[in-house]
Amino acid sequence: MKPRPKATVAPYLGELEGAGLVLAKPPRESRERGEWVVYWVNDAAVSELVLRLAQELGEI
Repeated sequence: MKPRPKATVAPYLGELEGAGLVLAKPPRESRERGEWVVYWVNDAAVSELVLRLAQELGEI
């Protein structure tokens, strides 16, 4: 039986970082391969996204 490849969230975190929904330390531009990255939610960007979505759905 072949071993299954390990799942990684890195590509998804990269997408969220690119969209500005999460922030990272160190930033993508100064990151080196294999370096640990700390992510946190960009509260302002997520709040804005939720408000825009609610407006589009007619909930506010």
